[in-house]
Amino acid sequence: ERKVSVGTFFKRYKDNLIEWKSSTTTTTAFALNLGFNFPSMPSLQLSYSPYSQRNNDPDPDLMIDNTTSLFSAMAGFSYLLGDLNSSTSVTFSLQSSTTADGLADYRTNSFMISDAVSLQIPLTFTGSLGLIQTDSPLGDSRINNVDLGASAVIFEKWQNAAGVNVTSEKDRNRRVGFYLNSTLTLLKGLEFNLRAEHARYTDRLSSTESYKELVFRSTLTGSW
Repeated sequence: ERKVSVGTFFKRYKDNLIEWKSSTTTTTAFALNLGFNFPSMPSLQLSYSPYSQRNNDPDPDLMIDNTTSLFSAMAGFSYLLGDLNSSTSVTFSLQSSTTADGLADYRTNSFMISDAVSLQIPLTFTGSLGLIQTDSPLGDSRINNVDLGASAVIFEKWQNAAGVNVTSEKDRNRRVGFYLNSTLTLLKGLEFNLRAEHARYTDRLSSTESYKELVFRSTLTGSW
């Protein structure tokens, strides 16, 4: 009854271009996706997909032995809070990679929780909180992200949105951005969009890389 879904694929490539290259390269990839969507319960999506590439070159400097794997999980749930309609989702992903010499190895964990609250009037508030942690021989990185926004529809033809986004990488940089967006349906198939964005970027390692920017953009779109 469309409550459980399963998807998979398998791919393998192996070349025979010995006349043009000194070794044979083999690439293998597969994926497994599972989905669960039961009434009155949070939906759940799971995915796992490894990818590997290898060759049999006798020269160690030309040898390739790379493996990358990605695992992700996403859960979502919609519910009522009095007269408010709320939808919450939680996403986690883990990506890791290993190489022949180990210099480009890395491991990245990503976590994000987001929520959208809709009022009975055409007004919606959204918010998300994210964290990305990367570990590698070249250095570690920790990025935090906060995103808050609101959108409203006026007279069914005028859509407006505003929001703020803060992204900070520990001991490295910080970016604070604001945006205003307005879309007006003029005629059937004709829309006018106006958007303003302001951002302030601070580089903690080099002050010469810091900047501020202000962007205005207008777009007229017609479809028929």
